[in-house]
Amino acid sequence: SDLLAALSLALNRWTGNETFKISMEGHGREEHLEHLDISRTIGWFTSIYPVLVDASFQDQADDGERLGYHIKRTKDMMRRIPHKGAGYGVLKYISKLWEETESDSPEISFNYLGQFDREIRSSGFGVSPVKAGNEISPDWERPYTLDISGSVSSECLSMHVVYNRFQYQKETIEVLTGHFHAFLKQIITHCTGKEEREWR
Repeated sequence: SDLLAALSLALNRWTGNETFKISMEGHGREEHLEHLDISRTIGWFTSIYPVLVDASFQDQADDGERLGYHIKRTKDMMRRIPHKGAGYGVLKYISKLWEETESDSPEISFNYLGQFDREIRSSGFGVSPVKAGNEISPDWERPYTLDISGSVSSECLSMHVVYNRFQYQKETIEVLTGHFHAFLKQIITHCTGKEEREWR
């Protein structure tokens, strides 16, 4: 949620808008689904659901109290999502929600993939730096205007932004990533500077 908080502030600074509908992607293997028999399932699990993020305090983001409030508000919003969004896809396909929301789908996607090498770090193996080539066909029609993902490997956070080069210039995206980097540093400084844990 700290990454999402930084992203929403960066988007606010980049566009001037205060709210953003973002498509979140999670691993889809939530605790409440443990009773399901998935032994005959082929493929991977993922949950995709929309969130509406409010970044209206960006103008005072340098103020520690305002920044802290935005961090807590974002965390609280994510905690309130039932089953971490795993039920949204079911609801969408078995109801009229699909027809009603398809035309108003988020243009931005965000996916934090987690820490890749946490479990294999002490096993003698590691994540290969060798590129495997394109994982997705270049002819694939992108469902999002901006597709943002991040992961931690070798104790380093890497963020990736996929965009349509016919819609955005590289320099424009670099402005967005620069804002994201700056706000993420502010959030890290704010959180590490606290002597006591805060709850909302």
